[in-house]
Amino acid sequence: MKTLRLFLYPIIYVSSFLLSPIVYGKTSSTLPPSIPRDMIDKLFPQLPKYLETEKLLPKNNLHGLTALSSGNLLINRYQNLYCALDYSLKSTITGDSVTLEDNTGYVCFVSNSSPVAGGLISATTNVCIQNNPANQYFIDNKSLRTTVSWQDQSIQAVGGGVIYCDNCQINNNRGSIYFGQNSTSQNGGAILAKTNCTITNNSAPIAFVNNFTTRLLASESNGGAICTDTFDILQNCGPIYFISNQAIDGGACQCSTINIKKNTSNIYFRNNKSSFYKISNNEASGGAIRCSSALNIIDNPGAVYFQDNFASKQGGALSVVNLTIQSSGPVYFTNNHANWGAGIILQNSGTAKLFAEYGDIVFENNSVFTNYTCRNAIHCTPNTTLQLGARKNYCVRFYDPIQHEHTTSIPLAINPNPEHQGIVLFSAAYTSESITDADNLTSKLRNTTNLQRGVLAIEDRAGAAFYKFNQTSGSFVRLGSASSISTIQTFQNQQNLSESIEVEDSPTLLVTPRITSQGCSITINGLALNLPTFLKSSAKPAKIFVTPLNNRGSFIPDTNPTITISGPLTFLNEENESPYDSLDLSHSRTHIPLLYLIDTDKNAARINSHSEETHTESLQTKTIPNYSINISEFDVGAVNHTKHYGHQGVWSPYWHEYTTTQGSTYETANNHYRVLYADWAYVGYIPDPKYRTTLVANTLWKDFYTTVASMRSLPSISECENSSFGDVRGQALGILTRQQSRDSLPGFHANAAGYSASSSIQSEIGHRCAFNFAQIFSNLKNKETDNKVNSKNYVGGVQLRMPWLHGRLITTINSAMSYGSHNMKTLYTENNKQSEGKFYSHSCAGSVNFSLPLQKVRDLTVIPFVEVLALRGVVSSFLESGDYVRQFATDSPLYHISIPMGIFAQICCSNGRLPTTWECELAYQPVGYLKQPKIATTLIVSKGSWIDEGTPISRNTLAIKLGNQTQILKHLSISVNYQGSLSSTTLTNYLKSGAMLHF
Repeated sequence: MKTLRLFLYPIIYVSSFLLSPIVYGKTSSTLPPSIPRDMIDKLFPQLPKYLETEKLLPKNNLHGLTALSSGNLLINRYQNLYCALDYSLKSTITGDSVTLEDNTGYVCFVSNSSPVAGGLISATTNVCIQNNPANQYFIDNKSLRTTVSWQDQSIQAVGGGVIYCDNCQINNNRGSIYFGQNSTSQNGGAILAKTNCTITNNSAPIAFVNNFTTRLLASESNGGAICTDTFDILQNCGPIYFISNQAIDGGACQCSTINIKKNTSNIYFRNNKSSFYKISNNEASGGAIRCSSALNIIDNPGAVYFQDNFASKQGGALSVVNLTIQSSGPVYFTNNHANWGAGIILQNSGTAKLFAEYGDIVFENNSVFTNYTCRNAIHCTPNTTLQLGARKNYCVRFYDPIQHEHTTSIPLAINPNPEHQGIVLFSAAYTSESITDADNLTSKLRNTTNLQRGVLAIEDRAGAAFYKFNQTSGSFVRLGSASSISTIQTFQNQQNLSESIEVEDSPTLLVTPRITSQGCSITINGLALNLPTFLKSSAKPAKIFVTPLNNRGSFIPDTNPTITISGPLTFLNEENESPYDSLDLSHSRTHIPLLYLIDTDKNAARINSHSEETHTESLQTKTIPNYSINISEFDVGAVNHTKHYGHQGVWSPYWHEYTTTQGSTYETANNHYRVLYADWAYVGYIPDPKYRTTLVANTLWKDFYTTVASMRSLPSISECENSSFGDVRGQALGILTRQQSRDSLPGFHANAAGYSASSSIQSEIGHRCAFNFAQIFSNLKNKETDNKVNSKNYVGGVQLRMPWLHGRLITTINSAMSYGSHNMKTLYTENNKQSEGKFYSHSCAGSVNFSLPLQKVRDLTVIPFVEVLALRGVVSSFLESGDYVRQFATDSPLYHISIPMGIFAQICCSNGRLPTTWECELAYQPVGYLKQPKIATTLIVSKGSWIDEGTPISRNTLAIKLGNQTQILKHLSISVNYQGSLSSTTLTNYLKSGAMLHF
């Protein structure tokens, strides 16, 4: 049992991982130190009972499907299928093809082994595991490395700890599948498929855990879990896990082509390892995946995680030739480690396209240990092509620097496609403040880099060193506090450089490459600053400088590079939006450091490099300064040229320029400095229209209509003559309201449905008292957006009816109290943000109705009436959650007083079998007093405040009411009523239907 548990512990860990997935954040996470023993029973309730015995015994219910089997084997409809501790000279299950399908109970294969390919299953063509509704376990199966004699034939094991075949298919399974602790002496710790392996359309988790290959043959010990030519992970809605697998190449998978497409759930590659005691040319590559042709991660709504993987040579997560990440959800590379290419190594003139189109691509805390440990995301070998892009509202985030140093004729392209309007970010936000060396902070780009559109952001102490940088008009280079852009030299002896780095076991170069800065140029025509980062007390200016030359330990100015900054200066925030909602701009500021330029006078530097005679002669002639950084076309005053929302003020930018004595250190070789400062004079606040909303105030209008509808479910003014002593009634209510936009404020649509229950008693002379309760569910939607409020209202009402002058004058008093619970959702579609808020409302309403019944003519009753209706409504104060958080409070309640007047007619038809009453009411409803609701709104991030009002309504309304009541039994009547009101701004429809039991 102890041995069994040892085998099961890795699987148990994965199951706990499946049940409670780890939230991958931007900081490192560690594996649990131990796994409780009682987790077996909790996580494997369907493991066969015989595995719970103290001694694991050989067991098999395959009914003759043994190693001597041949042909096409179909293993299906087993209630439970198990095989344990089987050892044979051929695989436990052998055939031309093998299919496991439609097995209703668990499938469990434990500790089976064979000296040939396929420790459990071997097929010359296909192995299919499909349509199984229950869990399947493949644990501790082995394909041993030996050459044995069997029936006078020599059989050489070639891998596949569980499965060896030409094509392997794991499709349409509804139960979980676990491959754990399987091993082989050669390729494919769990599965070796010579042509392809597919995992498709599975709805439950599939996990490969602790599968491994031994280290006996370095050239054929690849793919700790899976080794195949083409590997497809397609259209799965259950998560896929590759955890703690190990091989020499491809800790989890070694393939020619891998396609990960259209998976709705997450895929995890965690803690896989590629290692070998002797690292030669291309061994120990790809801690998670080694792919010799193409890896495609495309169209996945779910996330893909590469975390805590390790390669003792290259490609901590991925060692690939061609890589495409496109049209997918988020992809994370975190805490991966290798000698080169901690996250990704791109090889053999390959191409990498990293496009964040429906989720961010994130590199964080990946590190290499070439000479010493330092952060690294991507390493590009010679002649490779790298493209980085993001759609609007998405980002490729490099919290680790990249290495794009080897020669390539194709420029590094940033946002190459028309749809790429997003951000490529270099940041050291998660690098310790104590780390200051360039290797941990600066991406080295020794080729041409083209920013074609969107934003290249360099922030939080991160740097980018360019040999050549070009920028297309309309794009932005966005710098944050303490960030830097610098020049870098390129290699002349690229062939020797590539040979030395790619062939040797260590990064020591065979030939010291020649480097040059000739032709080095950086052209920036759209510079933006992430303004909020410069407003912090610890902020430092962004730095743009020319890197000095190292002349045998002594540094001198480099006069070859040229940096040109032109165009208007722009202020943005980290979302590429207006930064003026920053709280730091809510008051005046002075001496804000923004930009720091460091270069030298090329003419003076050239004079200093000449001989002493030439130097003396040159001093006699006055020279015009020729600085390496040209800002003659850089318009810093443009920050005042554009209108914006948020905090208002006036910028006063100015330059502080000075020179120092030139030294021979890295810090003093350049001696010309220019610092851009700015002062801010605050004048006020203008809210952005996207933060304004009428929804909260209009919720009170919706409450008005629902409260009135509840009051109308009380008995009508004529219900006395035909009534008995009392009645009990129940009604279904429906309300449809359409409010037009008015005075630049958007209208709304409101739909409501609910029920009411009421009871009344009546005296012999017509005095009546009625009570009512209603519950109404509703939603309110802004007419111009998808913002909405979902509500639930509880309304209680009372009615008193008092006849006067022998019934010639009837007074009816109605009152109601309403309590509403509301949930508001606000969507910011331009950048996929949203917020949500919960609040409450209270409304009280009352009416007094005076009616004058006229003389009844046959079955017709006509009653003129006049009424006074009043309502007051308020909402509670509340704070949103989510993005762009706002706080709301009632500044002015809703007050509404109207004076409906009109005529009511009723006709009774009692000649038929079912007595029926028809009602009709026409009314004019002028508003006598109206005070619009006003809501005080505050944007939390800026503390800017304003007043939001409800959409104004018309003060004159016409209303019509039609009703029918039919007595179907002596004491039971049913009714249906419709009321519509129409004004120049509002259309309201009420519908109620119910039954009344009178006695």
